[in-house]
Amino acid sequence: MRKLDELIPLAINATESTIQKDGKIPKEYQGYASSFGVSAREGLKPAIAFFENKNAASQQDRAKLMKAILIIVCEYRGVDDVPDTLMEYVLSFHDQDLVEQDILEAATALKLVIRTFKLI
Repeated sequence: MRKLDELIPLAINATESTIQKDGKIPKEYQGYASSFGVSAREGLKPAIAFFENKNAASQQDRAKLMKAILIIVCEYRGVDDVPDTLMEYVLSFHDQDLVEQDILEAATALKLVIRTFKLI
């Protein structure tokens, strides 16, 4: 089974627990998910720092998107002690290539899943 096939059910659960409410997702999250993938390819840590910024003047809480990605990656990797932020997870991980690959694939699964919810 391809990894993305395994990540999609995890992304559905993460979406339901972090950013959806009553089966609906604010439309801004679709754009956030798309732009995160592009930003992360340019630099993972700066992209995460930007999206986890609590002081950002964005319409929706972008940190929820990072939390969803963190949940997906940790569940896929069987991490029991989930850190508070995706940045904490990345900084604690020694194999940066593997963690980047996991995060990009989780972000792709999340982007696909967001499209299945009604956007408001």
